[in-house]
Amino acid sequence: MVTRKNSRSRSGIALTFLGVILLILVAFVAIGVDSGMFYMQQAELQITATAAAAGAALDLPSGATATAIRLSEANMPVATHGSVLTSGGVVTGNWSNTTRTFTAGGTPLNAVRVTTSKSISGGNPVRWLFGQVLGRGSIDMSATATAALLPELPGGIGGTGSITMSGNASIDSYESSQGPYNPATAGSDGDIVSNGTISLSGSSSVNGDVKGSSVTTGGNAQVSGSISPTRRPLDFPSVDTTDVASDNDNATLPVYTKGKKTSSPLDANRNFSLSGGIDYDIPPGTYYFNDLSLGGQSTLSVSGVTTIYLTGDLDTSGGDVINASQDPSNLRILMTGGTATINASVDWYGLLYAPDTDVTINGTGEVFGAIIGRDVDFGGTGDVHFDLNLTASDLIDGLAKRSAIVQ
Repeated sequence: MVTRKNSRSRSGIALTFLGVILLILVAFVAIGVDSGMFYMQQAELQITATAAAAGAALDLPSGATATAIRLSEANMPVATHGSVLTSGGVVTGNWSNTTRTFTAGGTPLNAVRVTTSKSISGGNPVRWLFGQVLGRGSIDMSATATAALLPELPGGIGGTGSITMSGNASIDSYESSQGPYNPATAGSDGDIVSNGTISLSGSSSVNGDVKGSSVTTGGNAQVSGSISPTRRPLDFPSVDTTDVASDNDNATLPVYTKGKKTSSPLDANRNFSLSGGIDYDIPPGTYYFNDLSLGGQSTLSVSGVTTIYLTGDLDTSGGDVINASQDPSNLRILMTGGTATINASVDWYGLLYAPDTDVTINGTGEVFGAIIGRDVDFGGTGDVHFDLNLTASDLIDGLAKRSAIVQ
């Protein structure tokens, strides 16, 4: 009798042990299945957040939210996954390339942060097998991606032809939206890029990359970043003046008085010129000139958003352009051809976009903004500070916005 009892006891123990083994095996299988499912769900949420953020950034400011939701639903259809992105999961703001930080609601709006999720509260949680053993068969899961608009211009000095930089000038970068230029916080995106050759000499210094068909350095020239061939030709669309030729603010230009004579700076051939020490305040607006020339220590002062289209030459060798706001985006000069000569004795704030124009920069004044030309000869002693916030796509057809995932 004792033997049978011990036998039944051992049999029960064996069955119990076998049951435990089976439970452990089931648990391992469930955990394995859950792990694979979790990985796939997380990856899908992350891919969707990334695609939605990158696309939404291109539709800033007003269309970002709608674009993000549309792209998320295209990647993860509502019928299958429920709603993984609502308007509350789309946050617009400012991305600083210098500090590498995103500020919700910051200006200028150049970035979008997207958070996709599956949640219990949203009615589409992630199910897991092993969780049922623990009394919780579903969990929340989310993914976040931040995309920012890339600088529309590739560097502080760009050329469709050759670029020569001599003297002892240096080039770096900053963001005007973050405040005035501060050498202590200057960035290293002061790139020089060209479809042609680039020659650096003297004591010129580039705090950034240099990209051209070939690059030569001489003297004490220094480059902090990389020196490499341009991977593909830079696309700087030509300036189109079709619309501005008939829709401009030329007629609003005020006259000026010199002695007893009242004159207009604009003649019948659309040539804008100042000489004889005239200090002229140009009202904010959009203008369509042939030539623009400053001589005799004259000054052209800009006080607000001013865009000047030129179909002829630009020559400031005898005067200066003063942008009192010190915001480069308040002065944009766009040229269709001709030649451009800037010989600044004061700091020059603005964008010169002239991909079909040979540009010469001299003088002691520093340049805040960007210079885009055909053949560019920079012989000035003033430094160049590339403003990463400069835009031109609103004026130049074919100059496309670009975005990138930054976080």
